[in-house]
Formats: sequence, C-alpha cells, structure tokens
Amino acid sequence: MKTFAKLGSVVLVGLLTVGLIPPSAQAGEKVTPETYGMHANNGKPDVESGALRLNMFPAWLEVEPKKNQYNWTKFDEIVNRDESWNKGELMYVFAGTPKWAGNRVKFPKAEVLGKKSTSAPTRMKYFKKYATAVVKRYKGRISQYQTWNEMTTTQFWQGTPGQMARMTKILKDVVKKHDRKAKVLSASVQTHVPKRFERVAKPYLKALKKRKWPIDVATAHGYAIGLNNRYEQLKDFRDYLRDLNAPKRVALWDTETNHSNGFPNNLQRRAYISRAYLDSMRLGFERTYWYAWTPDCDGFGTVQLCPGATENQYYDTMVDWTVGSRVQKCSQSGKLVKCRFKGPDGFFDMVYAYNRKTTYKFSGRKEICPADGGSCRIASNKVKVNLLPQRVRAPSAT
Repeated sequence: MKTFAKLGSVVLVGLLTVGLIPPSAQAGEKVTPETYGMHANNGKPDVESGALRLNMFPAWLEVEPKKNQYNWTKFDEIVNRDESWNKGELMYVFAGTPKWAGNRVKFPKAEVLGKKSTSAPTRMKYFKKYATAVVKRYKGRISQYQTWNEMTTTQFWQGTPGQMARMTKILKDVVKKHDRKAKVLSASVQTHVPKRFERVAKPYLKALKKRKWPIDVATAHGYAIGLNNRYEQLKDFRDYLRDLNAPKRVALWDTETNHSNGFPNNLQRRAYISRAYLDSMRLGFERTYWYAWTPDCDGFGTVQLCPGATENQYYDTMVDWTVGSRVQKCSQSGKLVKCRFKGPDGFFDMVYAYNRKTTYKFSGRKEICPADGGSCRIASNKVKVNLLPQRVRAPSAT
C-alpha cells in the first residue's frame, strides 16, 4: 500500500565528520545473512533470508481491540510460524491505533487499517502500556521493534512528527527496561514521496535529535522510480542524517523496497534486485528488506519474488556471492560503479553500468560471472558492462 511521486533534487554528499553517519560503505563491513531481509506475511520464502519483518501483522488494534483487553492468539501464531521457518531474526512493526485510543483525523478515507487507526494515541500511556506488553511477552524472540510503519503516508499516520518522536522515546525506554538485547528502530519514512519527506520525515528526525537519538537504527523505505532513483533517495536520507550530526552508533536500514512504476524491460526489472542490495552497501545501509515474497505470485510490487519466478535466481546469486564477505570499497567513475569485496577465496569486484553500457578495464585475465546465475567466462584486460551487475575475480578462485 504505497503512495508514489517523483523524487526531487538530490542533496550533495558532504565531507565526512568523525563519529557521525559514514558517507559510504565502511571498509571491512561484513555481509551477513541478516543483510538480506524479507517480507513474507503469507508463506515461507523459498529464497534465503536472515531477517523477517512483521509488517503491522498484527496491528495494535487487533491485539488490543478494547482497552486493557488483549488477544494474543494471532500474534502468537505469527511468531511461532515465522520462528519455525528458520529464516532469521524477527522485527515487529507497530501501527494501527485502536479506535478507543485514537482521535478523529483529517483524512479518514485514507485510513487502511480502520477508523482512527492513523491517529496518535489520545494518551501516550496507552502506547507505552501496549509496547510494554509486547516486549515482555516476546522477549528474546523478537529482535527489533520499529516504532511505526510509514509515518510519511496518511494511510498509516496522521499525527504530528513530534508525537511520533515522543512515541519513539517511549519505545526505547520500554525496550531498554524489558529486553536490552533488542533494537529500537525509528518509524519508517518513505524516501520516494518528496513533499511528505520534507514536511513529515525531516521534522521527525529533527525531533529525534532533540531527544538525543533514542534509536539504534534509522529506517527508510526506498521505492525506486527509475533504476538509479532509489540510490539517490537513500543518499538524500543518509546525508540529511549527517547534516543533523546523527551519531555513528545509529545504523541505517532500508526496511522495505521494491519498484513503484515498473521497468520497460526484463533486464532492468531483474537487474534492480542485485542493484538494490549493492546500492545499499554503497551507502552504508546494513540491511535491506525486500517487499515481498508471496506464495501465489500476487504481483504486488513490480519485481515479485514467488515460487518459480525467474527473479529468485538474481536474489539468490547475490546472497551466494556476498554473504560471508566484507565490503572493502565502493566507488563510481563515470558510468562505472564498482564494489570490492574480500571473501573466503580472496578479493572480487562487482561492477555495473550506472546508465546503459560502459567498459571495465583491469590487468590480466579475469573470470566474469553475471548476476543472473548464468555461465561464467574468461576475459582479458577489459569487459563490457551493462545494467546487470557482474562479478569479476581471478580465474584461480573457486
């Protein structure tokens, strides 16, 4: 459930400030199974994943439909099911204010979870009590708590940025008290809706700064409008955090990504899967959660992962190549984008053309493998590169 708009201008990268959000992937940053997150609300993914996002399932209004009356049946079933899949850590996302705890809102027709579901609680103690109940019940089972889903759309939030910042601080205090190993994530913000990003996301982030950053992770949702557009969006998000002097301890995650409008051909569709994760690594985002895996190929999102989909191979190839390696450096020279990794078998590069085609030059003979999982080949001194990432490494590597 998304709202889409063209992204505005790109904020230029500033100089690195010691102790603040880094401007790019840090040398030695390890790629782990958790780097590859997934949404899978309706069935076990057939692709690899190290982290699952419980995206508003269940919503607050489902668990506490009446004040102080909890129904944990659905919540327990979801947590038990997802744990049984052995697909990694679980993240719970708060959303859906119960009718009894909310107020009327300006745009009631926009509310997808029900009447008053986008309202801030009339009393913050209601949110604190619900958050406490959740964290205590699932201590040691849920690893991350995201303050709210997509506060930048009136579908899910019509309170103020200041109210959301207050709820974020409440959640941080609750988690710190009852499950110190769990992480607290900011409310997610859509980077592809520039007006809402300016009017809602930026004031929220400023309010978090005033509260001394009561989060472990700052979260964005980067839905691309063009093949390179998501990179530009997330770069804006990261750079704005740097402008606010966000501390280095605050990690960056993209907790929901796909493409908003579609691609003109299959090459771009499938290249986007590999590119999304590489671009996250370029920018220092530790995790990226794909939206979504579905068992019935229902088509939400223009690059769907589902049983038998060709796109699965592109995703699995990225996992196979990068998990267990360490990002050394990512750079762009003209149209060529290159990320260097150090894996168990030595160094390798992943290269692609930022726009159309270009040439990657190197010394000697190299093994060239496409990100679609196709056959590798040997090339000498240079290789033509298009939109689809390719792995380049020494022929002796196995």
